[in-house]
Amino acid sequence: MVSPRSRILLLCLALAVAALGPAAFATSAGHTTPAAGAAAPAVESLSVPASRDAWINADAITTNYGRDEDLWTGIFTYSGKMDERRLLVGFDISALPANAIVDSAQLKMTQTRASGAESYALWPYQITGAWGEYTVTWENRPAAISAGDPLLVVNAANGVKTWDVLRIVQAWQAGAPNHGILLLGDGTTVGARVYASRESTPGLLTINYHLSGSETPTPTSTGTATVTATPTSTPTSTPTSTPTGTPTSTLTSTPTSTPTGAPSHFNRLFLPLILM
Repeated sequence: MVSPRSRILLLCLALAVAALGPAAFATSAGHTTPAAGAAAPAVESLSVPASRDAWINADAITTNYGRDEDLWTGIFTYSGKMDERRLLVGFDISALPANAIVDSAQLKMTQTRASGAESYALWPYQITGAWGEYTVTWENRPAAISAGDPLLVVNAANGVKTWDVLRIVQAWQAGAPNHGILLLGDGTTVGARVYASRESTPGLLTINYHLSGSETPTPTSTGTATVTATPTSTPTSTPTSTPTGTPTSTLTSTPTSTPTGAPSHFNRLFLPLILM
């Protein structure tokens, strides 16, 4: 048996919970989600063959080798002599859109011969001065700098060798003059590599890029608070005031929202106790 005092307390508690309504049990099922980022932009590719190439020889400083089918680089020894050789190759990338953002760039050269060290490191340098295919020599060779692209250790096997030249191409796209690429060794290790020139199998520059502004925003859902209990509209009783001798004024009450979740739960819980 529930005492009168306990019954009053339970009644107050039930009324308080009912007043809170579904808000007491509302769960946030849809927080506002920040943008998940842009969709991956479409990657496009541009491949261009060498438009000019040559090699220069420290042992023949005024000789031009722009018409040779072989392109030498490294340190070559013969008849007790040792000379350094370097390879220059240029590409016309005018077809690359001005708003292209370069994602990767590779230089491919076909190796046809090797001498000296079995493994030989060759660096791709950014040529910073002008040169002519049929006029460049060791004596008038252009300056070149490292743009930060990695060296490639090439073995003695013939075939296509690939250098990462991303930073060189990015520098061109950023406005640096495009004077081509220089392949050179460390200047001390004996070993030489020979590559096919454009007179036979030209070098190839492949650039992967996407266009600035081509990123497509990913739609994100707008979060809404979802109430676990679905309220239903239950009209309350309609009181009728009928004064004698006057027209009947019927006051129709506004339907009230009676949630079917939290209040009914507490009704089942508390009302039996209250009514005991």
